[in-house]
Amino acid sequence: MGKEQSRSLQKSPTMSGYTPVYYNQFNKKWTDDEIMLVGDELVAWMKLPANYYITRFCTQNMICRQRIAEWAAKNEYFSQCLDIAKGIQESKLVDMGITNGKNCGMAIFVLKNVAGMRDRQEIEHSGSIEERVRNMSTEERKVREKQLIAKLKAKVKNDASKANSESEN
Repeated sequence: MGKEQSRSLQKSPTMSGYTPVYYNQFNKKWTDDEIMLVGDELVAWMKLPANYYITRFCTQNMICRQRIAEWAAKNEYFSQCLDIAKGIQESKLVDMGITNGKNCGMAIFVLKNVAGMRDRQEIEHSGSIEERVRNMSTEERKVREKQLIAKLKAKVKNDASKANSESEN
């Protein structure tokens, strides 16, 4: 391994204790070894107590987030490192949200955007309405409404029973 490939994390007097190692890398052709090294550095950087957001790693090292996604798709080792870093990030954000003295509202907001967490259940709808409500009489609308409510209740009950049986397994 050459000098360029053997770069490693260094402690510095900066706020994070981390010295960025990649500057002006916009047109650089990255080798698999270099991509793997960045993956290792990302995981090590995320383990530092002051670091909890992967985007900060990208900005400190002048690496576009799009490039991170490209590397993850191209390099299996980097993809695993990124997954580990995301797990560390999520754990830190959850801890931050439940620890006194931290801004739990911000932690919740970031978890929703970074980790895909949600406050409520999201229900997808598929299908189409075949009748035109406008053309129905009042009596027809009431009958159709009762049919749709019964159908919806049956669907919700069916989904709930599926969820219960899956959670038991």
